[in-house]
Order: sequence, then structure tokens, then C-alpha cells
Amino acid sequence: MAIMGLITAAAFILIRGGLASQKRSVIDDDVAQIVTGVRTLYADYDNLPASFDGTKTLSALSIDTNAPYEGATYELSRESGSVFVVKIKKLPENECTVLSTKTWAEAIDGTAKCESGTITIKYKK
Repeated sequence: MAIMGLITAAAFILIRGGLASQKRSVIDDDVAQIVTGVRTLYADYDNLPASFDGTKTLSALSIDTNAPYEGATYELSRESGSVFVVKIKKLPENECTVLSTKTWAEAIDGTAKCESGTITIKYKK
């Protein structure tokens, strides 16, 4: 009976880890799609327009603002000139930390910042 309990616990841990890995992969794909989409939509501009609306841009790119974690959302904004910011809000703190330690390809400094369950990644157009 004890062996069955250990096997069940191990299976649960493996499945949980696999789901977390899958969610991280979805976030990677979504962020890459957002970055590519923004660069494509605004390719004819040197800078992003001052009237840049992240919500409308995500909608134009047909990207759902819901991230794969319960209650988590994507947010897109213009920081200045040609710099835009992708945020993933309301992440579990442990996932925020894990995601902030990975290398984000094409991000301004290659990293993301985790603060209070929000990942912030800056990109240049």
C-alpha cells in the first residue's frame, strides 16, 4: 500500500511539472507572436505612434489577452519612441520567478523583470 502511495505521489508531481512546462511554452509562443506582430504592424514607422493602444493592437493581432495561468493576462504598452513593453500579469509568484530567469530572445537586455507576480519584458520595434 505504501508503494502505491509513493507511485501515485510521484505521478502527480510529474504531471504537475509537465503542465507548468507546457504553460511556460505557451507563454514563450504568445510573447514571440506579440513581438513579431507589433513589428509587422508598425514596420512602416520609425517609432510607435504616441496614440499606440496595446489592447487594440493585441486584438488586431488576434491574440487573446488571457495567459495560460488562472487569472493571468497579457498587457502591451508603448514605453517611448520605438520601445514597447509586454507584461504578463497575475502570475503565481514561483512561475514569475522561473520566467524571469530565462533568456528572452530579442528583448532589449535579454531578460525580464519579475515584480509582484508580473513579468515585464522590453522590446525595440
